[in-house]
Amino acid sequence: MGLFSKLFGDKQDVKVAVEITKSWHYAGEGDCPAPQSTAPIEIPGVLCPDAVGYSNLCTYHVQGYKVNPKTGRNNKTTLKINASSVDDAKKAVIDSGMLEPITVTAENYFDPPNEYQISDAKEYGISIPNGATNADVGAMVYRKTESNGVGPSSGFALFCTQKRLLFSRFIGERDLLTLAYTEFDVRDKVALFACAVDCSQHGIQLGNPH
Repeated sequence: MGLFSKLFGDKQDVKVAVEITKSWHYAGEGDCPAPQSTAPIEIPGVLCPDAVGYSNLCTYHVQGYKVNPKTGRNNKTTLKINASSVDDAKKAVIDSGMLEPITVTAENYFDPPNEYQISDAKEYGISIPNGATNADVGAMVYRKTESNGVGPSSGFALFCTQKRLLFSRFIGERDLLTLAYTEFDVRDKVALFACAVDCSQHGIQLGNPH
């Protein structure tokens, strides 16, 4: 607890996070450690039709209206959101208070692998699949070099996807954990840290926290 307080300061946030952690379940049957592999992660129930390359989600540009609390007028607003589909993106912004009419456009620009990435992939014996982007090949190389070829469990990948984190399905376990810890709010960071420590002590892979 002292470490958490030192890292995050707010004792109330730490207390709540620790309570949240107690309700999480860890990797068990059906969520076992992933073998060394260069295959993309299978994320249960998630198949984004607009995903670029091997991304788990797509970034959508959503335009609609929000009420200006000072004037009471509906002002045009544009947001970017990571989502699994146009409908998912639309639902998310409506839940946040955006008003119709709403238009949703998928972001489909991507950088292809560069010559250095192609060279690195060749050096490590990695086959680059058709349609792989710069981000995909980078993730494949880092999974090989930083995560010993191990990807995250499908459960943890699903949890991060539900949190709308955008990543390549070739990402390594360590890189996804780092991304989650960087992007999560304070309470989730503390809970994630506690969960990771507990799983490490029990010799199991981080599963789907809920």
